[in-house]
Amino acid sequence: MNKNNIGYIFFIAFIFLSIYIMYKLLRPFGMIIFFAVVFYVVLNPLFIKAMGKSYKKKDKFSMIKRNTLALLFSLTSLIIFLVPTSILAYTIIVQLIDISNIGIKYFMNLDVNEVLSNSNINNFLKTLPIDVSMETILKRIQDSSLSNLTFFSSYLTQNVASLVKSTGGFVSSFIFMMFSLFFFFIDGEYLISQVRTLVPIDGKYLDRLIKQVSEGIKGIVFGNLFTGIFQGVCAFIVYTIFGVANSFTFAFLTIIASFMPIIGTTIIWIPLGVLFVINGHLIKAIIFVVCAWLFITIPDNFVRPLLLGNRIELHPLFIFFSILGGVLFFGLSGILLGPLTVILFFEIMKIYNEERLLEAKKEKMAKRRRQF
Repeated sequence: MNKNNIGYIFFIAFIFLSIYIMYKLLRPFGMIIFFAVVFYVVLNPLFIKAMGKSYKKKDKFSMIKRNTLALLFSLTSLIIFLVPTSILAYTIIVQLIDISNIGIKYFMNLDVNEVLSNSNINNFLKTLPIDVSMETILKRIQDSSLSNLTFFSSYLTQNVASLVKSTGGFVSSFIFMMFSLFFFFIDGEYLISQVRTLVPIDGKYLDRLIKQVSEGIKGIVFGNLFTGIFQGVCAFIVYTIFGVANSFTFAFLTIIASFMPIIGTTIIWIPLGVLFVINGHLIKAIIFVVCAWLFITIPDNFVRPLLLGNRIELHPLFIFFSILGGVLFFGLSGILLGPLTVILFFEIMKIYNEERLLEAKKEKMAKRRRQF
């Protein structure tokens, strides 16, 4: 082995070591940087419009204007993301505590003898082929429900402090995101040029990939937003028809909840259905749950893929499975990362096929020249 080979091996090892160290350094902030990029891509066209002719200038006034607008846009993005999320979390916790307390009162005041006096229940029990003690069953249900609801209510109440602490970490992450976003607005083009020099891909292909990712982010964000608004409108109609108090507020929370993977809007309308049951409106609760499922949740499976498909040029089937797979693999951020991964895969394969066809065409032309 000569000196050149040793130097080459050392250089390759140094590259991999540097990549590994960079990965370990940036890994804790990966999601923060990613969501900062998402906000930058979505808000940058508005930022450019706000800057106007000053966007390309480097004079003192233009730089002051750029810094001021960058700070304003960063703070706005923090408020847009943080306030609705906090309201949703607070509302869900309060709803769960209220439902637990109502349930405790209901089972504490439950008169077993009154339930047993119902002739329909007694007639039903007589038709059963086994001897069933309804009194024993009701007592067990009452005791079990009381103990579980009491534990759940006290657990939520006692752990509000820990939830607030975890919220503090959540808020600090968004502050770091705002900090990153501020510098993206100020030096976005420079940072992109720095990344371009590090990626060993032909410039024209790298531009294509960046463009596809940018368009994909916009399509996913606006597609999900329009889907959430559609579900919010449907929710407002359903809540109003069934006489839900503060139906507009709950419809707004439904829009926010629509961004949550798997659970989605059910986290809003299922507790409302439970409240109907606790208040003694069982039939109304069943009809409400069915209507909410049909007109709020089910359309999400059709509207979201169609809206996203029209915006990011992917078939709804690919979008549906990429979102589900993304959530399972990446967590909450998989709503964006799943479809973006599929977009990048398709674009990279297109580039590969174009290069392969181009090489085949060149070889064909070279053969023809040799023949002549």
